[in-house]
Amino acid sequence: MKLGIIGFGQMGMAVARGLIESGALRPSEIYACGRDFEKLRKNADRLGINAVQNALEAVGKADVILLSVKPYQAAEVLTPLKNALRGRLIVSVLAGKSESELGEHLDSSTEIICALPNTPCEVGKGIWIVRPSARLSYENESRFRDLFGKIGHIEMLEGAAADAAGAIAGCGPAFAAMFLEALGDSGVRHGLSRAQSYRIAAEMMGGLAELYLRSGQHPAALKDQVTSPGGTTIRGVLALEKHGFRCAVEEAVSAVIR
Repeated sequence: MKLGIIGFGQMGMAVARGLIESGALRPSEIYACGRDFEKLRKNADRLGINAVQNALEAVGKADVILLSVKPYQAAEVLTPLKNALRGRLIVSVLAGKSESELGEHLDSSTEIICALPNTPCEVGKGIWIVRPSARLSYENESRFRDLFGKIGHIEMLEGAAADAAGAIAGCGPAFAAMFLEALGDSGVRHGLSRAQSYRIAAEMMGGLAELYLRSGQHPAALKDQVTSPGGTTIRGVLALEKHGFRCAVEEAVSAVIR
């Protein structure tokens, strides 16, 4: 299988790197295009993938197309590709652009998947929030799952549930990175080197996530396991609550959805 990536920004690069690292695709099977060809070529060379001059060339080389431009560029990019994309599968990662909106610029035979991946796809630990599509065959849905499922968990959702999931999965890495940074700063304040502090905090966060996924225990139960009566952890938990930790997180997610 060959993948064409239209728009080689942070998400396009994360997906490409993840697919290569996971062994899902060889670098030679990925074709990318972008507005700034010199910048594109430098980034493509780092991964060993093919940098092509324009979107039409990327479409001509590939079996599946990943659309990863800015949402406002959708019409400008897709309209000239209408004929070339007939009967093809296009995976859009454009936030806020629905299947029907994209379909206005495409032939009815073009199959569309609207998905919101997140940057941990780069290390094979991503999440793909996918909206069910009326323009998708079983064959192409299987193709999508077989390829992109190698770099992240795929969750099929629609409506408000998809909006909420997209906010948590797509924006959550920024929120989690802020928490990681805050823990790191606290470690530095109390004598750890910055590298040590970040590494310990990151290992803790990754370990807790894996523990939850394997055990299925409620997060409150995981918290209670380390909050002994009169102990140190409960003091920290109460300090977070005093300063509105839960409310701040909920407000952040709600701000994204609004």
